[in-house]
Amino acid sequence: MVLDGTSRTDRPEPPYLACDSRSFELSCGIEGLFLPQDKARDLPTAMADGEFVARIRIDSRGNAALLGVEPR
Repeated sequence: MVLDGTSRTDRPEPPYLACDSRSFELSCGIEGLFLPQDKARDLPTAMADGEFVARIRIDSRGNAALLGVEPR
């Protein structure tokens, strides 16, 4: 799925991602990923070497959970 637009008032048909925009940055609840220490240490190097995609799950109210980051 690719972002195809934003709206501050209207809720589109699902699936949609609900974000908070109280500041200059959007917060969508998927800004952090918690990993075991050994995997967290190696992730920045692995990500610098190639393309990765985030796997997320979105519920019916637009709340998202980051499930993982994996190679494309």
